[in-house]
Amino acid sequence: RGGTNQFSLLVGVVLNPWREEMVGNFVVFPGKHHEMARNLAAEGGEEALRVALNKSPGPELDTEPKQILAEPGDVILVHSLLPHLPGPNHGHDIRYAVYFRIAHDKKDQTQFEDAFCDFHPVKTAFLQQN
Repeated sequence: RGGTNQFSLLVGVVLNPWREEMVGNFVVFPGKHHEMARNLAAEGGEEALRVALNKSPGPELDTEPKQILAEPGDVILVHSLLPHLPGPNHGHDIRYAVYFRIAHDKKDQTQFEDAFCDFHPVKTAFLQQN
C-alpha cells in the first residue's frame, strides 16, 4: 500500500541488556506524538505527514529525550508518530534489538492520534494496566 502512515505501532524486542544510558539505547521524545498528530490532522493528514518527513531539520523536538533502559525480552511499543532514534553507544557491546512495524490489514490511514485504533484488544489490555 502507498502512503506514509502505513503502520500503527513500532514494536521493539530487546535482545541484550540496556541497564544504563549511552549503550545504544532506544531514545524517544515523550509526548511529541500527540503534538504531531494534532498538527497533522489540522494541516491535512497524509499529505502534511509526507511534507513533514521531507523537511529539514524535521519537527521541533523541544522535549527532553528519554533513553530507554531495558532487559533482554522486554518489549517496547511505540506510537508510529513518536520521534525516536538510536542513542550513542559508548559501551563495549553491540546493542541488539529487533523491530517490527505493525499494522492492521485495514489500517485507518486518517487516524493519527490513537496508536491502538486498529488493535482494540491490545488497547483494552493496555488501558486496564495503566
